[in-house]
Amino acid sequence: MATSPQHKKIKLENTEDHVTGYIHDVSPVKTSVKNTKYFNASVQTNHDEFHHSVVFSPEKHTTFVQAATNNTPVKICNITKKLSFRDPASFDIICTTMTNLQVVNNVPFPPKQQQEQSKITIAKINTDLAPNQHVHCLDAQVCSLQAATEQITIRGGDNEMRESYIADSTGTIKLVLWNTNISAVALNNSYTFTNLSTRQYLGGKKNLTTTRNTTITKIKDLTNIHSTTSDTAFDDEHLSTLVGEVTAISIIQKHQCKLCHKNQTDFDNKIFRHRCTTCNMLQSSSAYVTTMTGTIILTSNNEDHKFTFTTPTIMAYLKAEHITHLANNVQKLEAHIFDTTNFEVTSNSANTITSIKPQKPSSTSHEDNKNPLSTAPTSASALQMTDDDMLDVPLEDHSLPALK
Repeated sequence: MATSPQHKKIKLENTEDHVTGYIHDVSPVKTSVKNTKYFNASVQTNHDEFHHSVVFSPEKHTTFVQAATNNTPVKICNITKKLSFRDPASFDIICTTMTNLQVVNNVPFPPKQQQEQSKITIAKINTDLAPNQHVHCLDAQVCSLQAATEQITIRGGDNEMRESYIADSTGTIKLVLWNTNISAVALNNSYTFTNLSTRQYLGGKKNLTTTRNTTITKIKDLTNIHSTTSDTAFDDEHLSTLVGEVTAISIIQKHQCKLCHKNQTDFDNKIFRHRCTTCNMLQSSSAYVTTMTGTIILTSNNEDHKFTFTTPTIMAYLKAEHITHLANNVQKLEAHIFDTTNFEVTSNSANTITSIKPQKPSSTSHEDNKNPLSTAPTSASALQMTDDDMLDVPLEDHSLPALK
């Protein structure tokens, strides 16, 4: 059976197997989802011409770093050129164990960092870039944020996702934030975003997404921002609030390897080091990404209400209550929430909690509890109380304080 054309790997007709220029932006050695080690670099082959490079030979990492640090002109031999998904008019460079670097002289252009290229605008992204293309640098303001994050499992690893809309003076576009990039932004602040990628989903609208190499840096507030419309609003911005008593709770904690992005099947927070159960790399336990998902049932007016929550929500609560140490002990965290009893939660239409805070007792009930004996019954009939009545009499509390 013939292979469908769209599944074939496309190679350039040009059979040259070398390029000459400068190496920039060498990444650390990484591990792919298939447990293959590699690193990335940018290769400058002309004044303003740069090519993304993937090097599947980690032993060459030091050589690439030295060439980049010293701005040494080199000839990179025995490479494969492939059409770039980032820029169909350009090519990417694939290096293997057969690739070698040779120092050369008289390169007809000086070294130049790719960051010096002018930043792209949202209008240019919408009109000029195809799906799966690289966006090197963009300045924009966060004009809308999805109220709650979503938990998505990809290739055996749990990932947090949150949608947003960003804008500059030329337009607006949806930006999907992943994992650690979620907490890097705040509504109405302006940022420099690097190493984003374009996507196109059903309906034909172009979006942006963060990548593993994305950086987000806060900058001075941008002016003349493109006006937003109802299209940039999220359905879950219609939030509701409920006050109720916690009657059931379950929190699941997972740890993900930063190298292979796989969840760990056996992890002990009390051990200083942990060997990944997938890539077999020994790392500090603190290097693993911790995620928490939970289900909580609140009872209000004799009705049960079931909610879910994700890592950003529970971590925001722990920080607000100054009890972040409970993040490493799920059982104590569950007990703390259960013992706190009453909470006010804000949730979206999918019953995902966007904020949670303890509900303090009203001043009336507080006054009533100040001196419970002052209102003791005086008549004989009043003294004939049933067991159910006794449950309503407030007693002095000698129990241990709730965990903090």
